[in-house]
Amino acid sequence: MRYLLGLLLVLSVVAQAAPGDNKPVRKPVLVSTPDYPNRAFRERIEGDVEVCFAILDDGSVYRPYVSSSTHRVFNRSALRAIRSSKFEADPSGERSIKACRKYQFRLQPIQST
Repeated sequence: MRYLLGLLLVLSVVAQAAPGDNKPVRKPVLVSTPDYPNRAFRERIEGDVEVCFAILDDGSVYRPYVSSSTHRVFNRSALRAIRSSKFEADPSGERSIKACRKYQFRLQPIQST
């Protein structure tokens, strides 16, 4: 059976606030999609990665880190994607808010018609 490289991303329209954080969430302006790592594709590995980070008042991502991962082969790709993402700026000038984003890496079989 042939496989199509599939990347399922669980991305809400807004960045989800970190647990216990009552600050408002900000909408993404630019959402980068992580690449499916070649090794994971060759070995048919699927997994999930949750990345937590701070969103600065200008909308940039600051200090992202992997909070949970089912397989470390996906960590670098998820971190690259979140670093290149951008969120709405905060006009009130609040310093930063904490947020988390979950990425799901899945291989999907090609559907024959």
